[in-house]
Amino acid sequence: MNGRKLSSRPHEVWRSRLTAVLLSTASAASALAADTVFIGGAPGGDRWDLDANWSAGAPVSASTRALLGNSFSLVASGSFAVSTLHGNRFLQVVGGEIELNAPGSTLGQLYLQGGRLTGPGSLTARSLDWEAGELAGPALTVTGNARLRGALQGGASRVELLGVSTAGQAALQFAGGGAAFIQRGSLTASGSLAFDVTDNAAWINTGVMTLKDGRLRTSGGTISQTGTLNIADSGHFVLDHNGADNMLSTGNWHIGKEATLSVVGVAAWHDFASGTVDNRGTLKVDAPQLGTVVAFGTTATLRGPGGLEVGRAAFISHNAETMQLGWVRLAGPEDPIEHGPGSITLAGGLTVDRLDWGHGNLEAGGPVTVNGDAKLHGWGWNASTSGDPAFNKLMRGTWNFHGDVTWDGAVPIIGDGTVNIAEGARFLDNNVYRPGFEELSARFVSATVNNDGTYLMAGGGVTGIARVNNRGTIRLVGGSELHLHGFRNHGRVEVLDSRAAINLEHLSVLEGVYLIRNGELAPYGNGPERLHHNRAELVLDGAGSRQSVFGPQLDNDGRLAALHGAVLQLGALRQLGELEIDGASGARLSGSFIQTGASARTWIDGWLAASGMHLEGGLFSAGLEGQTGHAELDVQQVSFISGVLLVDIRDRADFDTVSVDGQAQLGGALQLLFGEVPPAYGVYRFLSASGGVSGRFDSVDWELDPALYRVSVLYGANFVELGVSAVPEPASWLLTLFGGLVAVYRNRRSSRRR
Repeated sequence: MNGRKLSSRPHEVWRSRLTAVLLSTASAASALAADTVFIGGAPGGDRWDLDANWSAGAPVSASTRALLGNSFSLVASGSFAVSTLHGNRFLQVVGGEIELNAPGSTLGQLYLQGGRLTGPGSLTARSLDWEAGELAGPALTVTGNARLRGALQGGASRVELLGVSTAGQAALQFAGGGAAFIQRGSLTASGSLAFDVTDNAAWINTGVMTLKDGRLRTSGGTISQTGTLNIADSGHFVLDHNGADNMLSTGNWHIGKEATLSVVGVAAWHDFASGTVDNRGTLKVDAPQLGTVVAFGTTATLRGPGGLEVGRAAFISHNAETMQLGWVRLAGPEDPIEHGPGSITLAGGLTVDRLDWGHGNLEAGGPVTVNGDAKLHGWGWNASTSGDPAFNKLMRGTWNFHGDVTWDGAVPIIGDGTVNIAEGARFLDNNVYRPGFEELSARFVSATVNNDGTYLMAGGGVTGIARVNNRGTIRLVGGSELHLHGFRNHGRVEVLDSRAAINLEHLSVLEGVYLIRNGELAPYGNGPERLHHNRAELVLDGAGSRQSVFGPQLDNDGRLAALHGAVLQLGALRQLGELEIDGASGARLSGSFIQTGASARTWIDGWLAASGMHLEGGLFSAGLEGQTGHAELDVQQVSFISGVLLVDIRDRADFDTVSVDGQAQLGGALQLLFGEVPPAYGVYRFLSASGGVSGRFDSVDWELDPALYRVSVLYGANFVELGVSAVPEPASWLLTLFGGLVAVYRNRRSSRRR
């Protein structure tokens, strides 16, 4: 001083030293003799390892308090021991070691770039910047901002963040009893953030944590999540919890769009006791061995448009009333013995837009509803009657499918559940397994199937279904075979180059619609049961079409049709409904044909063979409805007792004809239906019988104008003809009458002359 002008820097140095001295003097009455005050200003910089920077030398005793005041100080090397340290400003640690031996240390800002903080003490800092270095024992509490980046060793320390924290690329490790990472404020990670918590250490979040990518790995540690944990859009966070200690969550989780929360581990329990998991991405659970469990309590909710994926040896249990997600996927290993199954067990129901049920189990206590597409493939894992595992898919309760369902038939579907296929939905059965072909038995579905949509079997295998109520369409293609053990049909069944077998034991009448195109409709098994009543529309289409469900006596209230070369094989037929046979087809009856009832209709453009044919009501016509044709009747006698014989006439070369290889006994009504074009005059032979014709029609009806046409029926020994001629003009009638009178007059005159 001595009157010389000091530079600004020396002035600041002396002012700092003076402040430290005054501080030391002011606290002399209360300070311990072991206190040392950081005064700084040593030529080597503001380093702890320079004794000149301290009022009583550098702290090296567990009973010493280090008083930093408002100074900036640096620990670069050396080992230091303190009872506590106190400072209002900035402490930077890049090397060396500080041992804290008592609770109560305070700092303004702690900047860890290396070195170690050890000891049993505690430290509270207003802010933290941690990018390297190790905490090995002390409890660190940060009340304000914290920034984490780099490889960070938490050791056995307890780190508690209360303020606003950020993280870049960071990895933190904590190990040992009492060690913990506690986040009570808000933490946002812009890069990958990883935690490694082992040996009874703890990871606790009571605040708000937002993560992009990273991993929380524990081994013998505990996890407590009572706050909010957000996984940002497109992020991926792995929860790798191992060992017997629990993970407990009573807080909320938000999985962002296209983000993934992966839960992996071995023999670990993850308890979501309460709170909400709002899933807009993917919750994925997988375990390499022994299994990891994720359990949701009765007050916990897993929901959102995202998905749940369960892989190897992983178990999901959900105890709430319902779970609603965008999609669910079970994707266990192909080898269940080696890795163990994945499983989802729900106390309530499940509603998803999509379901991909591969290897694993899915069991729900309430309805399972799939609003979109579903895939059923791979194996399940259930206890068999012998106690050994059985690789069947177990379906209990109610299953509602509103989209396209695909089943590969790899294993049977067992259980007493109900499968509802909604209107507009499709169940695709791709089962390829047949007895003796790669498998010992066919595939079986023991559930009840209520079909209001389409059940399509296309794999070519053999499938049996315990109970089916069909109000939609069942379609078999590609050589498939479907066994229907309990069947009620009010919809449509199409058997195309395939085979459908129906258990007739508890079925008294055939109903619905059946299209058999070069396929077969048969009874299931070898029992004697056959049906004697048909209300269905049964169409045999093609020469390869067969049916054998009807008994020796059949009442037909429905529609029977043989088309494109099909032959309808029946016993005796009582025809009350509709029978249709096209020009390439026929019907072969082992008994008689009797048609009765006013509503009965028979259209034959092909042939019918029977022991006898009796038309006691209804309508009979050659040709299909609205068309002309030729009916060949191979019967001993056909009796037109009552009803209507309808004859369509288009022109002289196009009209209905009936030929009987036997006798024809006439009666009933003959109805003539002429086309729109005026008929040609002439004779139409519409009925012939090789065994002769007897009797006459009771009535003849036609729609021609009687003022223009004269219609007459001509009965021959073995034929019946129709004559159509013109009605003479009035002038012609007068000339004819006059000529007759003249002839009579001349005859009389001649008589008188004689």
